[in-house]
Amino acid sequence: MRQLIMMISRSFMPSVLMMAISTVMVGCGGGGSGGDSSSSNGGGTGNPDNGNPKPVTCAESQYLEEGVCKNKAVQNIQAFPLSNLIQGHSYPLSLQTDQGLAVTFSSNTPNICSVSDGELKALNVGQCTLALTQLGTEKVLPLNSSMTVNVTCAAEQYLENNVCVNKLKQTITPLKIKYILTESIYSLEAESSAKLPVTISSLSTVTCTYSNGELKGISAGVCTLKFTQEGDAKTLAAESQSISFDVFKASSMSDAPDINNCYAGKLSAKFRTEFLNELNTVRALHGLPSITYDYAREDEMMQTALILATNNILTHYPEVNTNCYSDIGAVGARTSSLEMGVRQNKNDYSPAESITNMVHDKLNLFAGDVGHRLWMLNPFLQKSAYGSVNAPSFKDSRFPYVIGTSYKVVYPFDNPTTAPLGVVAYPYHNYPAKYYMAGSILSISVLTDQKNFFANRNVDYAKATVVVTERSSGAKQKISNIRYENIGVPNHIQFNFDDLKKNVIYDVKLSNVLVNGQPKEYSYWFNVNDR
Repeated sequence: MRQLIMMISRSFMPSVLMMAISTVMVGCGGGGSGGDSSSSNGGGTGNPDNGNPKPVTCAESQYLEEGVCKNKAVQNIQAFPLSNLIQGHSYPLSLQTDQGLAVTFSSNTPNICSVSDGELKALNVGQCTLALTQLGTEKVLPLNSSMTVNVTCAAEQYLENNVCVNKLKQTITPLKIKYILTESIYSLEAESSAKLPVTISSLSTVTCTYSNGELKGISAGVCTLKFTQEGDAKTLAAESQSISFDVFKASSMSDAPDINNCYAGKLSAKFRTEFLNELNTVRALHGLPSITYDYAREDEMMQTALILATNNILTHYPEVNTNCYSDIGAVGARTSSLEMGVRQNKNDYSPAESITNMVHDKLNLFAGDVGHRLWMLNPFLQKSAYGSVNAPSFKDSRFPYVIGTSYKVVYPFDNPTTAPLGVVAYPYHNYPAKYYMAGSILSISVLTDQKNFFANRNVDYAKATVVVTERSSGAKQKISNIRYENIGVPNHIQFNFDDLKKNVIYDVKLSNVLVNGQPKEYSYWFNVNDR
């Protein structure tokens, strides 16, 4: 009998097991069906399994309940509460399956994120992959799953070299504006502490408007402007600011300045006419087209002159703590030619005298600079406005009065010019001696493009030579202090020669000027005469 059992075990065991399981599924009583399995005891009376049934074996995915194998419940994960992680932040982990069982977490990307003591920490920017496990119970299947969560920078950060860097904070300093006049236009710009451009908008369009860098007075009342800066990839948005100031009807304002109330006054019609005529006279000497008067910018120039006169200073960049400072006056200073002088009497400083000084530029605050002349002789200049303010002097008792003057020279220059191609030289042809002062720097600009102002920058004087010859004697003049840069046209070369005589014709030859990379030569003559 022992040998038979071994044979069954070796050859028929699968059938025996199946039969046993099948028997259990039908019921645990009696062994009438099943053939050989009921007679394997070798003899005796009755069935020895009666009252002592064989144990039931269920599959791993099942459990036994009241003698029946039942399928274990499948676990599903509840929604994960985190869609993005912020680098450097930690998050508590608490998640249950739909069977109410706690899930265990571990990180499959330990360089991106880590899990410790029920806390998830975002280490670096990237994809954090988490392993989710739940061991299950007697009646619930285990769970093994994974999920990916992005680790990003915070909204106030930006990614640089795979590291989250805090964005810079910025502020807007409210502009200082004393007043504006109706029918006037003012250059106005602003930037934040981060040097980003500030958006300006009018909240009172009935009294003032703002567009494309220009503030315009519409009607008397109060003008309110709002300033915003939205930030950029590396800078936070700034807190918005607003200012309010008066808009005065121009016709209601007096002509005389009121320094105590920081009112610039109004320019006389005589000065306006004299300025325009004198400037056009000078431009005509150089073959340049006439310009028109920019009435709308006059008060801007007046407020610029007010800053100069009130503070007895000469600067294109006045400080905000100066007397009668205004941002429109300060912007005007950056876009104008300026002059300041002290006087022993209150006589007005005439525009003709100012223009003369600007042309020879011998009195320039910066030695060797002829920028005032070059801007005046800009072929693309189409209009200009003048400002002049007389104020008591507080710095020098010998000169009880100070006069500040300004005239607008910087515009967008998006217009063509009718000026002929070639040189814009000082002095040029027959030149009145009143516009020349002994020792004045001579200058040459080259107009190469009549349509595009900035195209005239493609002029290179690095290898240029200048030869000045006295026509009557053929003597070559000694040239010194050669210098070249981009101002006004925007190109020029300047030089001196020590023995310039009046009423003598000089021929000038400018050679090896590279225009768009090609060598060019220019010639002209001049005669400074006092006839």
